Amino acid sequence: MEPRAVDLLITNAQVLTFDDRNTVVRDGAIAVAGDSLVWIGKNADAASLFTARETLDARGQIAMPGLIDCHVHTAQQFLRGKLASLGNMGNLREPIWQRYLIPFESGLEPQDVYCSGLAAYASMISCGTTCFLEAGGPYPDEMGRAADEIAQHRRRYLDALRPRAESKVLFRVTIRKVEEPVGEVSPCESSVERSSAVVPIARASTS
Repeated sequence: MEPRAVDLLITNAQVLTFDDRNTVVRDGAIAVAGDSLVWIGKNADAASLFTARETLDARGQIAMPGLIDCHVHTAQQFLRGKLASLGNMGNLREPIWQRYLIPFESGLEPQDVYCSGLAAYASMISCGTTCFLEAGGPYPDEMGRAADEIAQHRRRYLDALRPRAESKVLFRVTIRKVEEPVGEVSPCESSVERSSAVVPIARASTS
């Protein structure tokens, strides 16, 4: 039988399948055609079964399904670490959402959220997170634009985070638009108006 042509063949990986039996394929290989995994098996069998347009040697690496972050605030990416620093200095004041998070997000412009999205999603990809749930924030269209950008140029962003020789994480970003939202979803404009109304209260309480 002629070897099957595939787009990518990952070799020499320790494959964690997370199937019902928690199968681990040691010294395994994965064949990818288009955006689908078409075969997982032993590395020794891969060469006779497939011819690949690209081969990735994952020696010393683990191949597993992407991680899922179930609560992300894209617009707060550039605030990361600041609250911890304030806490270490004993200057953190409650409630955090009112004193820091809402005032911070309410001062952002669309381009700020777009850049925050690029940083957030590239960081996710670098540690194997391939799916996330946005918990809410300003300018969601800019978040989508950033996710599109990461999806189209994923290798470039990963290479910017790691030396090329160490860039062995594979990923794919899928953006899904919800056609029938569950529950009440506020338009961006009304969300910003409500957030802006809280800012004077938050600033007054911190002064």
